[in-house]
Amino acid sequence: MAAFQSTRKIPQGTELLSLIIAVLVVSLIGGLSYQTWLTFNRGSEKLANIREVVKSTNALLSSLKDAETGQRGFLLTGQDRYLKPYRQALTDIPANLKALNDATAAGSPDQAARVAALRPRIQEKLDELKQTIDIRQTKGFDAAVAVVLTDRGKAQMDQIRELCSEILTVALDGLAEYSAKTSSSAHRLGLVSTIGSGGLLVLLIFSTITIQRATRRRLELIRSLVESEDRTKEARDWLQTTIGSIGDGVIATDAHGNVTLLNGVSESLTGWTIDHAAGLPLDRIFPISNEETGAVVENPVSKVLREGRVAGLANHTLLTSRDGRQIPIDDSAAPIRDGTGKIIGVVLVFRDITERRKVEVRDKESAAALARQAELLARTNADLEQFAYSASHDLQEPLRMIANYSQLLIRGYRGRLDDEAGLCVRYITEGTQRMQDLLADLLAYTQLGADAHDSAEIVDLSAVYEKVIQNLKAAIEESGATVTCDGLPRVHGHEAQFIQLFQNLIGNAIKYRSDSPLRIHIAAEEMDGHWRLAVTDNGIGIPPEYHRKIFGVFKRLHGKTIPGTGIGLAICQRVVERTGGRIWVESEPGRGATFYFTLTRD
Repeated sequence: MAAFQSTRKIPQGTELLSLIIAVLVVSLIGGLSYQTWLTFNRGSEKLANIREVVKSTNALLSSLKDAETGQRGFLLTGQDRYLKPYRQALTDIPANLKALNDATAAGSPDQAARVAALRPRIQEKLDELKQTIDIRQTKGFDAAVAVVLTDRGKAQMDQIRELCSEILTVALDGLAEYSAKTSSSAHRLGLVSTIGSGGLLVLLIFSTITIQRATRRRLELIRSLVESEDRTKEARDWLQTTIGSIGDGVIATDAHGNVTLLNGVSESLTGWTIDHAAGLPLDRIFPISNEETGAVVENPVSKVLREGRVAGLANHTLLTSRDGRQIPIDDSAAPIRDGTGKIIGVVLVFRDITERRKVEVRDKESAAALARQAELLARTNADLEQFAYSASHDLQEPLRMIANYSQLLIRGYRGRLDDEAGLCVRYITEGTQRMQDLLADLLAYTQLGADAHDSAEIVDLSAVYEKVIQNLKAAIEESGATVTCDGLPRVHGHEAQFIQLFQNLIGNAIKYRSDSPLRIHIAAEEMDGHWRLAVTDNGIGIPPEYHRKIFGVFKRLHGKTIPGTGIGLAICQRVVERTGGRIWVESEPGRGATFYFTLTRD
């Protein structure tokens, strides 16, 4: 009897451990799936808020530009019809401010503080516009232009743009953070699901092996007790007790497939008791079907009796209980043999996998949601790039026409234009040229994203440096700059983009030079499996608070005093980041600047 107890305790302990591990794995997957769902839910609300912030900020800037346009048109012509956009802007700006305030109030306190700082500056700008309009109406063109030339309005507008740029930058950083969290959640969920599924498979195999071993031990015990009726009865009672204590459903049949035994779990799942099921064909009390098609599935006992080996169910199998419930199960069946090896019956072990199936469905739904979000984000980015490309490209032609006709007007009426007309033409020419430069740089910036999937090549940066020096030869000679370079490596990338990178960095060093003789040096060193390059100058330097802001699109520090569009460093950042590197600056006012960037080794 002691031997019987020892053979029973070992498989029970092993199965219990397997069950505990399985429950922990399923709980982990379920908890992570729920956490991922919460992340998506919160992320969707945050994404909507970010979109509203971006939309309201752009609408506010557009209304201010309309107000300026109306003011300038009225100053130049004195005709009241030019004030229509100005008056419309006075109506739109409060609404835009309210929408922006509502959007940021639901976000971070820093954004709300920026909007609060924006309100008085906008009011000052509107007061300045009204003042110049009143002066034009009462004192004439010259008095109004004198107020404009104080650049007070421009300084106010620059402050407004800077605050709006900060709001947009923080909003877009939030969008990037949301994308990173979404990607991280998807990766973590996929990893845990894969490992968990593998663990469950191992546990299933281990449980099957354990059950088979226990079955073989029970069969050996039965054969050893045939000699004595008492020992047979004792073994049978022990077998009944053991099967009744197993956590899975167990059904035993004779050699004809008729039921001889049901444990408590199998009675609960099938809806049959042993008193009613004994002697009935297994197909009657254990009807199974395919979950997806509804087709009847052959029970594994028939397969064991026919083939004489262990058999199991295919995936997605449903058991229809006596009361009509449909329960997803998996199972295995093994033959019962006598001492001569003849099959005298079959034992069927099965379990309810409803919870596991729910986890699988949730995993699939979460993966599908992730895929939809990723597709939406990719489509949105592609639409934005196409819009920027089309806008910058299609606006070149009308601007070129304006510039050509302005030059024709100057040449055709040389000496016959009064001061006011000459000033207007000069404003038109300068504005047109600046807009053409902005569009050209914007076009170059968007093209960096449009060819993101082009195959890279091996690029010799020393050859790139020589080409850039030739391109900037006139500017270098005019400024008296001394440009030196150490040996540069060969890297993966696009030569044209590296030319843009070096040309912008060296060109900026020339533009922002100090009174001292200009010296520019380019160096490269290998660090931690990548190249770090440095472009160093002894120019006017950059205050620390602008070290990150200067890489934003249209971000400039010196207004019109130094020519440029504010896109050059944004292009540099995009080129470097496309190679998997990063770019930053170290500088102090009056002590020059060093722009560092990293590139992957060839």
